[in-house]
Amino acid sequence: MRNICQLGLMRNIKGDSEGENGMNLYLIRHGETDWNAEGRLQGQTDIPLNCKGIEQMQQVAKQMKRMGIGADLIVTSPLIRARQSADIVSSVLDYQEKDVRVE
Repeated sequence: MRNICQLGLMRNIKGDSEGENGMNLYLIRHGETDWNAEGRLQGQTDIPLNCKGIEQMQQVAKQMKRMGIGADLIVTSPLIRARQSADIVSSVLDYQEKDVRVE
């Protein structure tokens, strides 16, 4: 996971260390937008990924696949930048539409 974390886009929260049924939770930040590049705050403004952001998400997804990191479910915000990011990850990991929940 080191390479993914170096991109600053992914964090892992481990399950219970005492052996009970836990889960791994991976948090992936959306890729870059033009507003990110300009240092502007986006909040709820619906700004899409730029070319660099698309490339970032492709890199993260490919690294996840190489490392065998998968998930039972992808949960994403309905904002376009988050949805685009989730769509890229789900596509590279060969997920079905039912595996992505927009909330």
